[in-house]
Amino acid sequence: MDKYTSTVDKRRQNCVNVLSKNTHSPSVVAPLTQYNFCVIVIYMPKRTLQPKKRKRAKMTGFMKRMSSKAGVRVLKRRRLKGRAKVAA
Repeated sequence: MDKYTSTVDKRRQNCVNVLSKNTHSPSVVAPLTQYNFCVIVIYMPKRTLQPKKRKRAKMTGFMKRMSSKAGVRVLKRRRLKGRAKVAA
């Protein structure tokens, strides 16, 4: 029985080692029994770009551009270049 217990402990330690390397993503470890090995489910982290239409319009929209001299110059340059959309 001691031999089996030490094998299970080694498997569990291997699972802990793998999980400690993946600290950025949530992980799940199934309990170890005599018949199963370490089951690890690792989810991908959330992507960095989460686009929001309203925030984009507030940051780079027409009204925001018109509210400053630099923004007016941006719109002027875009019109001279022939852009179909001068602002978001």
